[in-house]
Amino acid sequence: MNKIFVCCLLFFVNGFLLAQSKEEKLQQLNRRNDLIVTEVEKNIYKIENKISGDAFLEDLSEVKILKNNANLDSMVVEIFSIDTAKYSDMYIHWLDLDISNSFYGLLINDLNSNGLTELYGNRSLYNSNSLSPSIFELDQTGELFNQVYTYPDTTLTPKIFYDFDNDGVIEMLMRKNDGGLGGAIFFKQSELNSFPTTPYFEYPKASNKQINFPTFGDFDKDEMVEFAYQALGKTIYIAEFNPATTNFDSIYSFTSINYVGNITVSDFDMNGKTDIITSNVWGDVHLIEAQGDNQYSNVWNGIVDVHNAYYSFATNDIDKNGKPEFWVGGKDFSNGILFTCFETNVEHSYEPVFKIKIPDYYTVYPLTAFTDDIDGNGKEEIVICADYFFLVLKFTGSPDRHGYNIWYFNLREFGIGETWTVKAYDINDDGKKELFFDTYTIKDSLGQSYYKSINKIFKPNFTVGVEEKIEKSIDNFNLFPNYPNPFNPSTNIKFELKKSENVLISIYNILGKEIKILMNENLPTGAYTIQWDGKDNKGRPLSSGVYFIKMIAGNFQRITKAVLLK
Repeated sequence: MNKIFVCCLLFFVNGFLLAQSKEEKLQQLNRRNDLIVTEVEKNIYKIENKISGDAFLEDLSEVKILKNNANLDSMVVEIFSIDTAKYSDMYIHWLDLDISNSFYGLLINDLNSNGLTELYGNRSLYNSNSLSPSIFELDQTGELFNQVYTYPDTTLTPKIFYDFDNDGVIEMLMRKNDGGLGGAIFFKQSELNSFPTTPYFEYPKASNKQINFPTFGDFDKDEMVEFAYQALGKTIYIAEFNPATTNFDSIYSFTSINYVGNITVSDFDMNGKTDIITSNVWGDVHLIEAQGDNQYSNVWNGIVDVHNAYYSFATNDIDKNGKPEFWVGGKDFSNGILFTCFETNVEHSYEPVFKIKIPDYYTVYPLTAFTDDIDGNGKEEIVICADYFFLVLKFTGSPDRHGYNIWYFNLREFGIGETWTVKAYDINDDGKKELFFDTYTIKDSLGQSYYKSINKIFKPNFTVGVEEKIEKSIDNFNLFPNYPNPFNPSTNIKFELKKSENVLISIYNILGKEIKILMNENLPTGAYTIQWDGKDNKGRPLSSGVYFIKMIAGNFQRITKAVLLK
């Protein structure tokens, strides 16, 4: 077994992994006046965004999960120990837009083929239900997006583009705005190179259902397009477009033992038949294969050792051993974030080959995980985004031997609040993709907090090489691991300056809230050691748990982990 630690710390205390409890997480959620939290089954909660009406399910149980495949090769990413200064120049904040699709992210394209990127999403106001979706188009200067079309107020949340009736023009699936869970309503282009603004039809089987992870394709190879989706439940549905009725006919459903998540489609065992992957809240993985015309069968089941395993994506033979891969991941109190890579070993059979682990980090909010050629070099990278971090991994291994380096990382710089999701799209055809973060902003007035969903757009800026930035940051500044660690009652924090600079050193709790400012002053060149006594800004002793020490000096930022053990 090979286990690669990226930016790991010197100390680890198993008892304080993810110290925040279920009750603390619920308190955090219930303080948000833009969310509705409802327990639908024991330990499983429905979390609804009041602004958009979209919802997801989360298992908040604190039961330890039996570890499977303990000897599997893996990569461990200690995100709170990564020197973010190495990557600080790679993306720069460009625009904030009052447009959001919360959990789904914006739809982005140039459907009218005029060379100007379009964004499709819900408009937003502070503490208000989402306004009717609109199209925002990049202007001729390439510096602003202007609202160019507004959809009827009977619609919400554009979700996916596809030509499912095979007429050469694009259709768009949107959520129906009916005051309930919604449904599926379709619009289409009136002609090639136009916006999809012509009402087409509603899908009656989706009435009062939240359509999640919609995926289109000719799965059974009968020249008719199928539509796979789940509806915030335990069942995957497949329907086929019927040109005679201009609607979809239900043809198959598969019900898991618990709530299912994302849908990933490819031919993973290379037998010429389409495979459909889904996974559930307990970590069960299901593979459904198209057997013939409108015929489907559940041909394989597996498991991953993490709860809330709603997230999956495919890589196109990333290790070049001749086999495509699929990845299934999730997040929970005992594991943090974990993704497992599977490959076929024989027809209808798959085995795990690699894991990516991000310990010490649990979030109740959705993850985003996908592959894309982010840097424009013709090779796919793996992207993982949680509420407060964004991580891009580049493959550095060899056939049958996975290995990855961090290509880009950012922590807590993409929004005031949690990131719901992220999309990547090259808006100016320079081969480098802009990043679109669906997040929110907060306005306080008269003791009340008001939320508004927004998109924060970041532009690539690869003019400075990572290696150059590493050397520069190490030359000028350094923050060392605190000692002792674990500590009680106090710990020493050592840092070094090779030029004069204002130094800010703060303590954060596991929620990312600043609880103590230890230093904020201009210092001359030299080595320094300061002490933290385990208390907050008001002098109150803090409870046992994991805390984070953050140092900022000019463009330099570094975070280390401290464990208070009483």
